[in-house]
Amino acid sequence: MGAHSYLSGTGVDLSAAPANGWQFDGWSGDLEGSANPAQVTMDVNKVITATFTESSYQVYLPLVQHE
Repeated sequence: MGAHSYLSGTGVDLSAAPANGWQFDGWSGDLEGSANPAQVTMDVNKVITATFTESSYQVYLPLVQHE
């Protein structure tokens, strides 16, 4: 998190680690897609955002009819 400096041509590995109850949704900005981990090569300044969504769960309840 935050700003870091790298020499031009350096490959940088990025890994998004969601907190409990969240899942990684994808990268945006100067990196697109959902590969995790991902790598970028530094050739210009980059702004990259990791997006997370809250995990959701479905509950299926069978319908029981009483006669």
